[in-house]
Amino acid sequence: MSCCSFVMMTHFLANAVGILGLLSRSLQRADLSYDQAKAIIDGSILSIQLLVHIPGPYTQTAPKELPQVPDASGYTSYRGHDIKDIDKQCEKYRSAAESLVEEVVTRLQVAFPDTNIMSFFSIFSPCHSRAVSDEDNLKKLIELFSPFVNEDEALTEWLLLRNIMKQDAHKNRNMKSFYKEYIHQTQTFPNLSQLAAIGLIIPVTSVDCKR
Repeated sequence: MSCCSFVMMTHFLANAVGILGLLSRSLQRADLSYDQAKAIIDGSILSIQLLVHIPGPYTQTAPKELPQVPDASGYTSYRGHDIKDIDKQCEKYRSAAESLVEEVVTRLQVAFPDTNIMSFFSIFSPCHSRAVSDEDNLKKLIELFSPFVNEDEALTEWLLLRNIMKQDAHKNRNMKSFYKEYIHQTQTFPNLSQLAAIGLIIPVTSVDCKR
């Protein structure tokens, strides 16, 4: 540790790693829904991007510990170390932080390229807040998986299924439990059962195979 940029970057990393740790733990939840996954991923990306402009809690403490004005040598004492504390070091830190954020965000976007598709499947979860966009999301699923479903029949099935999901008895149920009782009834929901089954076999994360 010999320069101010190193000290600042260490504090910056503590903030970034903290956000990534929360993301990792969230994606390991067994009850994670697709709409929750999208919100967590998008929120993590935005939080990391904002660290460059809005210092996190660790970064905020670093300037308070460093003297505001170094002596004529350009060095100052920090926790028993003599470190360079000049304008160039601050510029170096900002550049390094921006490069790190860009790389981390790119890797997250590559790892989770289809977060919108993930959220489309949330229409089959009774605990998901019913929205006007649900039918639009269903149409997008029908378009994506058109070889397996008939659009007109699927939309007709949806008129019944969405009202079943609105009932108080089902409002806290997740997609898996609701599927077992209702959606898997292929005689009643021949098309929606196909779509819901696809959503259930697609893992929200690949954490198990990466361990």
